[in-house]
Amino acid sequence: METKIDKFVEDIENKIFSSYYKVGDKLPSERELKEQYHMCKTEVNSGLAVLKRKGFIKTKPRVGNFVKSYLETGNTEILNSIIKKYDGTTILDEKLTKDFWEFRIANDLNCVALAAKNHTKEDIDKLNEYYNEIKDEMSVEELSKLFFHFHRQLYIATNNFIYPLVYNAFKTVTLSIGNAQIISSHLDKYKTHMKDLITAIEERDEEEAKQALLTLITDI
Repeated sequence: METKIDKFVEDIENKIFSSYYKVGDKLPSERELKEQYHMCKTEVNSGLAVLKRKGFIKTKPRVGNFVKSYLETGNTEILNSIIKKYDGTTILDEKLTKDFWEFRIANDLNCVALAAKNHTKEDIDKLNEYYNEIKDEMSVEELSKLFFHFHRQLYIATNNFIYPLVYNAFKTVTLSIGNAQIISSHLDKYKTHMKDLITAIEERDEEEAKQALLTLITDI
């Protein structure tokens, strides 16, 4: 069960992620925060301490609390906050969403090259299994989950321990801002590109696998 402090921290984080509070902005005074969030001084101080520990804010004595550049000073706790909060109700700013997709595409390209190099027959069988499960009558939610499993299998096929763990860590983000809604209206074309990708990986053609992935991403 969330406490007042948890809700306070979450709300301030959301306002930073959405650029309501920008880097360098001063937060309201502790007195104003007490009134706004109906908290006592101890609770406000505890919440601010959490935000400081994560790297969201810094305190200037006798001046106030200011938003830090969490890209420079943040840690895995901030990454976990982004992943936890993105459940389809929190709106991330346009740049953060764009940054996620750039990170995802860069990782996918490395992933399919490694999959082409290191895959096993079982990996190819599993990719084909997911491919064959796709049906025209599937809902967007069902397609989203199936595409997630397909791409996770690509990461597993790298035979690299870290890749699938990183992909799993972003599951909620991937499912929330995925493009299954768009893909569902171009399903035949998407399936063709999926098959081309599987074939390139099976033939251990790293460059063709990367090209097939780019086509899969950009031709929908």
